[in-house]
Parts: sequence; C-alpha cells; structure tokens
Amino acid sequence: MSELANIFILAGVLMLAGEFAIPGYFMGAVGIAFVVAGGLMSLGIDSPFLVAGASILSGIASIVFFYWLGKRLTGHTRISVGSESFVGEIGVAKTDIKDGIGLIRVKGEEWTAHSKDTIKKGGKVKIIGHEGVHLRVEKV
Repeated sequence: MSELANIFILAGVLMLAGEFAIPGYFMGAVGIAFVVAGGLMSLGIDSPFLVAGASILSGIASIVFFYWLGKRLTGHTRISVGSESFVGEIGVAKTDIKDGIGLIRVKGEEWTAHSKDTIKKGGKVKIIGHEGVHLRVEKV
C-alpha cells in the first residue's frame, strides 16, 4: 500500500471521528471521500480521474444518505412557536368572550382570543387558528 493511500485513509478516518464529535455532514462526507480515494489507491488504481470521480460521488452519496437518515430519525417534525403552536389545543376562557373578543388560558399562558361564539368565563374553547398574536377559538 502506498504512503499516499495511507495518508488519505488516516485523514478520512480522522474526519469521520471529527464528524461524530461535531455533527454537520461536511467532515463526514469529505472523510468518506478520502477513505474511498485511499482504498482505491491501495488497490493499485492509479487513474486520477477514476479515484477523484469515485471519491466525489461517494462524498455526495454520503451527504444525501445522512440527510435522509437525519430526517427519518427526527420524524420530520416542524417546530412551531408563538400563537401557531396552540392550534388544536383546548383552553379555558378567562373572561367572557363577547363581541368576538376575550381572554383565554392555554398551556399556562393567557392569550387574546377571537370567536364568532359567545363563550362564558370558565368555558372550554378549542383553538382553531391564529391571526398574528391573537388566537381564533370556538366553543367546545
């Protein structure tokens, strides 16, 4: 095995270890490309185009694979914050909701709510949408 092949494989393994320490796709993809290049060189393949092409393709394939795997493991959940995170939740009217507006409490927070229904203080409401920082609710 040539000395250059050993250097490529060692550099690739170090980059893969770095990827495990600080995840982010880039070092892992380059590490895989280096290991592939070193492996091909150690097999006696001395065509620079073949070694470079296989290395680039393996790096791109690893990025695609790990991106897909990451999405698969995280379940494609969308993070929502603010008023949109309450849609579908059940809350309680803190004031009478009349003339279309009032206060509700949901998940320990008080919000201004709009409703077409008249809802008495203490009544349960379902959050059906949001308009800016206000929630749209309906009587449960």
